[in-house]
Amino acid sequence: MMANLKKIGSVVLKILNAFFLVLLVVLLVVLIYLAVGSRSSGLPFLQSFKIFTVMSGSMEPTLNVGGVILVEKVDTSELQEGDIITFLSNDTALNGKVVSHRIIQVVENNNLTMYITKGDANESRDDAAAIPENVIGRVIFHVPYLGYLLNFMKTKQGFFCILLLPCMIILLIETIGLMKNFWAYMDERKALKEQNGEAPEEDKDATESEADKGEAGKKGMETDAPEPSSSEPIAPDREAEASAELPAVFVKEEQPKEDNDL
Repeated sequence: MMANLKKIGSVVLKILNAFFLVLLVVLLVVLIYLAVGSRSSGLPFLQSFKIFTVMSGSMEPTLNVGGVILVEKVDTSELQEGDIITFLSNDTALNGKVVSHRIIQVVENNNLTMYITKGDANESRDDAAAIPENVIGRVIFHVPYLGYLLNFMKTKQGFFCILLLPCMIILLIETIGLMKNFWAYMDERKALKEQNGEAPEEDKDATESEADKGEAGKKGMETDAPEPSSSEPIAPDREAEASAELPAVFVKEEQPKEDNDL
């Protein structure tokens, strides 16, 4: 039962590691793609879209400071009240900066269309109206706080950090996986040796060292024991062995001769 649970757990961990690696690679590719798109005139392969970072709070809470907005190029005749548009401002205070505000009124004047805009957080409308020639597009998507990361990636330090950090994480994950596989292999090898009746190498080394110590002790005892001298008396058992080795001598007892009467 425990073996099955371990196998299931290892399979689940492998799946999670693979999913995490794929997700990390996808996020890395998306961040690089967005960073490149924010520098150029449009997103690669999607020239009708642009991304911008929100730098002020004039459109909060709809567009948060530090967020990223996705702007789609559209036909200006399709724009209507309530749309959030990104445009080059004619306001002298803004000096031609890119602004994203909401259209509160569409004005037609002598075949000229103008868009009266206002920030959601502002109390008054913008001083200068937006004209179709200055409209970049309509805001269709917003990601809060992603602009901070993209602005950091635009720097050299940020770009290298974003590239190196995922690589280091992937390398760390792979190293941990290799170490786990190595220790699992060593445990399986040890278990097989125990099943075959072979002692592990560590136990063998310990047994051999103990046997060597025992033999060394015996040799020391044999060397230290004094040899018996020839002047010492022979033990009784040695006397019995010596007498047993001597040849047996049989003595015939002579009977006394009787005198015969003649």
